[in-house]
Amino acid sequence: MTAETINRKIARGFAKVGQKLGYLFDIYRPDSYSTPLGDRNLVMTVPLSWSEDDAFKKNPEGTLVPFILFCDYTLLQPGDFVSNSVIGRTFAVTEINPIRGAVAFQTPERVNILRTVFNATDDKKTGFEEVMRSLPAAIEFKSAGSADGILKTVNSNMKTGLSNLEMWTWVPAGSIKLNDVIEHSGKRWLIVSADSTSSGTRVSAMSMRAGT
Repeated sequence: MTAETINRKIARGFAKVGQKLGYLFDIYRPDSYSTPLGDRNLVMTVPLSWSEDDAFKKNPEGTLVPFILFCDYTLLQPGDFVSNSVIGRTFAVTEINPIRGAVAFQTPERVNILRTVFNATDDKKTGFEEVMRSLPAAIEFKSAGSADGILKTVNSNMKTGLSNLEMWTWVPAGSIKLNDVIEHSGKRWLIVSADSTSSGTRVSAMSMRAGT
């Protein structure tokens, strides 16, 4: 029996679990990140269930809780988003492994990414253009000076006032740049770092005051 045949049989086992216990999820494979979950990026719909991966509570960065996606993982690839808007679940796929299946993290939030533009006028005013809309992300809000902690993919209770922000998503390296701006729930954060890792794109940002 070839390795390809074994892999196919394992994938079918994962798919059976998804069919029996799961929901229908849309697979998005962005070739444009202006609207990652736009219709042009929709590949197909598959039955899928998920489970927190207790055996791998911490990835190498020690910041995200991985989930195993039970579906035919040969249909997925790293960087895909799988989403069911009815039950409010979206995952970013980070790894395809014949033993673990498809590994992903939750991205329950939606953010816009803005970039500074300079107007070609005498007053040389600056503004912002939207380069990404409704980008799925996992977010943690932190007060200034707080110690680093494990990212919780749940809503924060620190959505008022000034705070720092740490965000995980998945975009091609260089797509999010220093001094870009995260827009979320009517507030804005200035990006101070953006690093691509095997576990996704990690972004840190600092709060901007209203009107900026």
